[in-house]
Amino acid sequence: MEVILSSRALGLGRSWWTVTSETLTLANFYLTTWEEYHTGILFLGYFSGPVEGILIIVAIYIITGFRGMSDHGFTVFPAHGNIGTLFWETRIWTFLGLENVYPFNHIPNLALNESFMCFAALGLVVNIVHACLNVYASRAYLVTIRPHTKETNPLSLLLPFLLPVGIQVAWLSHPAFNHSAIIHSALLVPFLCAWGLQFAHQVGKIILAHVTLGGEEFPCWNWIWIWNAIGALDANLPRLFGR
Repeated sequence: MEVILSSRALGLGRSWWTVTSETLTLANFYLTTWEEYHTGILFLGYFSGPVEGILIIVAIYIITGFRGMSDHGFTVFPAHGNIGTLFWETRIWTFLGLENVYPFNHIPNLALNESFMCFAALGLVVNIVHACLNVYASRAYLVTIRPHTKETNPLSLLLPFLLPVGIQVAWLSHPAFNHSAIIHSALLVPFLCAWGLQFAHQVGKIILAHVTLGGEEFPCWNWIWIWNAIGALDANLPRLFGR
């Protein structure tokens, strides 16, 4: 729900940017849980969702509350039918007064909301590197390896996150990647909610595997992925068979 609300506040709307926001958010949570499963310690990365992430979202809500839908304030029903330019669509170098300054005039002048998404992606990359370093440091010596993780390759346990993401993206790509029937309809909200609930169930099982020291198996498989794959396949049958 927070992804939907913050994406609306940023003016991302029904777009792949909103889907990207969902993917980055879930990836951050999965990575932290995966790291805890292997190390036995809950690390909060340099760019932590529960801390820096929440503070940034609060700042976004405050800015949107003051600046609203246009550069001149919140205008839902303008008198002349023109809602103006969304504040978050202002180009970042233009906003900072650097659009004609070297070297910024040779760097893409992205909108503020797109720049924020790039910043979030960079934060995720930092967290990925940090988490991998922590996991492999915990496996440097035999005595520090948690018993229930000795026979597993840590990187292979990232696949249970990547597989369902691939299935969901394939489903959303119907009938074409740039013209998604789901993204550009009211179905996007329930789709994202269902995706989030599936992910919550998966992460819950990882936490159980962690606290029971392997008494519960790591959730490498979830039968709901079969139904997701059927939905993705069914949606893309016309494209696959040229009909």
